[in-house]
Amino acid sequence: MAGRPRTAIGTYGAITVRRRGSRAVAETRVRDADGRMRHVRITARTAEQARSGLKQRLLSRPGVESGGVLSPSSSFVELASWAHLLNLT
Repeated sequence: MAGRPRTAIGTYGAITVRRRGSRAVAETRVRDADGRMRHVRITARTAEQARSGLKQRLLSRPGVESGGVLSPSSSFVELASWAHLLNLT
């Protein structure tokens, strides 16, 4: 299949910043742990505050590298072994 490669879980696209009245709005899309792309937006007084705040929000999103047994970098073998131990197979 041609086209762009899939965005990895926990990564985000380009951050855009625009003015809305006297406020700056920074936004991007991020691939969550469930594989879905979601829109994330933050508003602040300045463009730099909005960009910085958005990056902080992206780092604090739940689900990625949260200390669980499996992570986005886990191998298929690890997934299969845990599925077997939990009787999911």
